[in-house]
Amino acid sequence: MSLAAQASVPIPPSGVQMTCHVAVWFWAAQEAQRIGLTAAKSPLATLQRIGAMANGPQRAMMNLPHVGAVNFAGVNPPNLPPIGTVLRWNSLPTHSAIVTGGDAITGYNQAAFLPGVVSAFRTTARRADFHPNHGLVYMIPEATVVQAAGLVFNL
Repeated sequence: MSLAAQASVPIPPSGVQMTCHVAVWFWAAQEAQRIGLTAAKSPLATLQRIGAMANGPQRAMMNLPHVGAVNFAGVNPPNLPPIGTVLRWNSLPTHSAIVTGGDAITGYNQAAFLPGVVSAFRTTARRADFHPNHGLVYMIPEATVVQAAGLVFNL
């Protein structure tokens, strides 16, 4: 199962505040556990570990290295990067989501960030939903996020 496939699974309620960054870390942790980078844990234990990350899950996501950036603003936005890539918006409000299809990203709380999305829960959006003021996106390879979830943070 890939990170994109993990993103198709809704995250169970846990008492941990659900943000886009928490969701990406959760899905990355599930994949890290699946491939043996960290021990298997219950979803609740995983979410509690994410909630307890030093400096928080948002800062951890913002500190991950990226492999480049792409700007989706403009008349002819480029195609999305490969499926499984994590997209990270550094401009406020920060946001992260996973490319889950040729023209689809999946994440949580995207309604606050992407005006074309109406749900605050797990949603899939398209490039057309990106707000022009938030066109600049940094790309983080799937392997980078999954390895950090397993080997760095032991989620």
